[in-house]
Amino acid sequence: AGAGARLPGFLAYTPHLDALRDLDLDSLIEPIGIHGEGLFKLLQVLEQEGHLPEVKQQLEMIDWFADLEVFRPEPALRALKIHDQYLDSAVAHFDQRSANEGFLFLLLYTCLLVSKYTPSFFAVDNIETGLNPKLCAGLTAMFTRLTKAHDKQVLLTTHNPLVLDALRLEHP
Repeated sequence: AGAGARLPGFLAYTPHLDALRDLDLDSLIEPIGIHGEGLFKLLQVLEQEGHLPEVKQQLEMIDWFADLEVFRPEPALRALKIHDQYLDSAVAHFDQRSANEGFLFLLLYTCLLVSKYTPSFFAVDNIETGLNPKLCAGLTAMFTRLTKAHDKQVLLTTHNPLVLDALRLEHP
């Protein structure tokens, strides 16, 4: 391949918190835009195809996480119901506008890896954004597992060496 060669379908994702909090944003890029716009639609598809339990399983690396629902109480409203196991049962859930950025980024990354509609080869910029050190290592391990399970290849950029802690660099 010469200079200027293109990789068909390749995308470099740079998630933006505003795009992840505003589930009414859709993307011209299907199924999900490079900033995370269109996440709600992708979650609906994953739910319809039976992949939402796998997404939820990955989110369990966040200790307070109990459950996630793709919620549409009326046709014009899109929301996520996020359940926190440490909150009183009367107020045990909140929506994506109240979720912390680490949770939303982890949700996006999991959806990118699990979905058959996202590119099989993509990049994520500044993967550690919004994550504590423990989640950085957990995220790397998750990427390793899910790229194998879903036949994906991913380029990750980071400024945090803790992201590398979960990589096994020795030969099998």
